[in-house]
Amino acid sequence: MANVARQPRWGNLSKPLEEVEQLFDQFFNPQTGGSAFAANPWRAPLSLWEDETHFHVEMEAPGLKKDNFELTVEKNVLHLVAERKKTDETRNYWHDERRYGRVERKVTLPETVNADDIQAELIDGVLHVKLAKKPEVQPKRIVINSGE
Repeated sequence: MANVARQPRWGNLSKPLEEVEQLFDQFFNPQTGGSAFAANPWRAPLSLWEDETHFHVEMEAPGLKKDNFELTVEKNVLHLVAERKKTDETRNYWHDERRYGRVERKVTLPETVNADDIQAELIDGVLHVKLAKKPEVQPKRIVINSGE
């Protein structure tokens, strides 16, 4: 069998190290106000789930009040908009990892959503949107009568 030169299993380690350095520079670059977070908009994570009678959308938005949100439904698309503003523009930040600005999320809803029965509630920084399913698609319990 010929002796074949093998490349190490993890390849050239200098390239990943360079990439880590670039990421570090990107996040702690003085040109972006001390952090790349300050230059990038924030993203509000979503959870989508359903039970027998409702679809549920939950959006994380810590620190926001209900006046910071705008919710609309059009053509079976739930449009969630939230805005986080800086609390004090006069501060001279040397480092700020909090993200600010406007975030928009769109959720295409199933055809079985009853757009006339939607409720929204903000609890502990999580927006809960509860969308009723149309009555015809909800499970129907059948009562068994006794023949006695």
